[in-house]
Amino acid sequence: MTDSNKPSDDISADDLWAEAMNEQVGSGSAPQTDEVFKSFDSGNVAGSLQDIDLIMDIPVKLTVELGRTKMTIKELLRLAQG
Repeated sequence: MTDSNKPSDDISADDLWAEAMNEQVGSGSAPQTDEVFKSFDSGNVAGSLQDIDLIMDIPVKLTVELGRTKMTIKELLRLAQG
């Protein structure tokens, strides 16, 4: 069985990168930033903050299952909340 995701040996990585870059250039022009972020420029900020406060008041039960690993205490102390 062969892996269909593997590139063939006769195609170099440089050729693949060049092909990908050419696809990006030929895909057309990017939209103007004013068009992309137009909907974020206007709106009631105070109303948005109240909506977030409503969501924060909803109680949620969360269960997290952690896998097994071995680590030193030094590595454990380096872990941050995330």
